[in-house]
Amino acid sequence: MIDETAAAALYDGRDTGRFDPRAICPFDPRAIETLSDLAGETASVAAIANLAAAALAAFGENAAEDCLRPLLAVELMEAAPVAKRVDERLGEAGCAALRIAYSAHAMEEHGCARGIVDALMLEWLRGSGETLSLGELRSRLPERYQRRRPASAAAAAVAALLQAPADRTGGIIAFDGREAKFNPHAAGAPEVVAFNRALPLLSRLDATLSEAAELADVRVRLRRGSDAMARAVEAAHRVGAALEGVCRDFLMELPPEHRQTIDDFIALAEAGPGALIGLAAERPRMQAERAIEAYEALAAAAAAVPRIRAMREYLRATGLMPGTAGYSAAETTAAPGEGSAADKAIAAAQVECQLVLVAMESAVPRWAARGFDALEIRFQKFKWGYIQLYQAAHERWRRESERFAIELGEARKHFGARSGPGWRRARMTRSRA
Repeated sequence: MIDETAAAALYDGRDTGRFDPRAICPFDPRAIETLSDLAGETASVAAIANLAAAALAAFGENAAEDCLRPLLAVELMEAAPVAKRVDERLGEAGCAALRIAYSAHAMEEHGCARGIVDALMLEWLRGSGETLSLGELRSRLPERYQRRRPASAAAAAVAALLQAPADRTGGIIAFDGREAKFNPHAAGAPEVVAFNRALPLLSRLDATLSEAAELADVRVRLRRGSDAMARAVEAAHRVGAALEGVCRDFLMELPPEHRQTIDDFIALAEAGPGALIGLAAERPRMQAERAIEAYEALAAAAAAVPRIRAMREYLRATGLMPGTAGYSAAETTAAPGEGSAADKAIAAAQVECQLVLVAMESAVPRWAARGFDALEIRFQKFKWGYIQLYQAAHERWRRESERFAIELGEARKHFGARSGPGWRRARMTRSRA
């Protein structure tokens, strides 16, 4: 039950118009009209009641000491369902314009400034197209924003807070010193909307870009994006050169489709961020994204070029491939009993070396990152086996060298004994006899 005395006291001195205080308590009459406008003409009683309940819950949390007063229209914005409904009514351009107006002040420090913007925006949503005077704006703000100032001082404070958004929003907040108006179609908002819509595409070329809140932000980000796209063009030329170079190493040419992918990306990046913003519509954007994705796959492959060359040079340096120095000498001498096993291990290594090279030659034209990862795993496995084979061969060579050194020493001793003075005298004696 509504306490009629408390309800009448709550609206004491206020014009409730066609509303009965008992029916709208504790809402201000303009707040009731705003809720009805936001819900829409076809909204049910339940839909309006849900918005009202959310507004009352937020009001109870945020108005601890001075809650014995009507809930004003601007305070409805503190309820998330109401704010969501406002966004739906404003649309994309209107939301961008509202963010621009908010960003004209440090809104976390100027709750009054945000309330002024909200009051102007809610008036625009009503479709009246009217401006609000300083006195009207002041009457639509909670008392906690006005600090119990005289009417003239409060109006001057409102005028001071309006000046910044009027100067910085390109007409979204229009203020002539006496009256103000919210205009989401003013210069700046469409550009901000277009930039933010294209941001997922632009960030593929410059991951540092973020959403813009006002036209000045768009201009700064466009300059950064232009620099990033110029660097992307240079990088794309380097990617093409790297891929063509490694293809020449394998006596082949870069496939035409890969050359076309790089050329398409270069053309896209050379067009600049303005062209990408123009491609933000659904179908052109998807085409541009596919072009960027295809190029990124080739750029990732180009990053693997040093690894590919290192693997190729290692395979050639083993001496296990036909036509390379050391191939015929790969079969090192084995100790008795080891020959057959060593020969088989070397033959297996020769076959695997050639198979890895063939797999590499097959992977290069495709330039698939996963293929290179699998190839490197196979190469590392071959390399480990080759190291074991090389160490075993080196150990056999060391043992053979030691045995040869011993035999050489024995031969030298024997030769020295046969060529000494005693051996010569005995030979001469036998000759005389």
